[in-house]
Amino acid sequence: MKKTLTVLLALSGLAAASPSAYVEKAFEFGYVYPSTAQIGVEYPVSLDFPVDVGFESSARYNFTTQKFGGEFAVKALLFPSLSVDPPMAVALRADVNAGTDFWGIHAGPLISFDFTEFTVNAGVYPGFGTGGFQLGYHAGFRYYFDMENMSSVDLSVKNNTFALSARFGF
Repeated sequence: MKKTLTVLLALSGLAAASPSAYVEKAFEFGYVYPSTAQIGVEYPVSLDFPVDVGFESSARYNFTTQKFGGEFAVKALLFPSLSVDPPMAVALRADVNAGTDFWGIHAGPLISFDFTEFTVNAGVYPGFGTGGFQLGYHAGFRYYFDMENMSSVDLSVKNNTFALSARFGF
């Protein structure tokens, strides 16, 4: 608990760096370089589907432009163990994001490689939005500093930006 609180205080004001194919319950605080703070939540839902489904929601604020934005996403874990060495999972993720002067709708595959204390995640999300066709993507690394609660720190490249976030499982 002390370790989690220390990381929370050190990274408070930071959010959503690199989504994982795995569905987890977590609060997320992050910072996207050069000037955007973000806060979010991911929550699994119990539906009558043969796959795990999770909802993600986040809000962000850009300190340079002084504008707000947000995102709502849903993901379905289609293949929880597609390969064994290393363990690989594949999900389908769709999102809707909007801000003061932009919007976008995207969907695509999300792949995670699980190495126990850390995962490597990547996704590509074609879609449409402000200005026509858009291609969202991310590649990231997630280190679990508290495996019992599934709390982690993420570092990623997301749509031409660098992002750092802290996730706290509940």
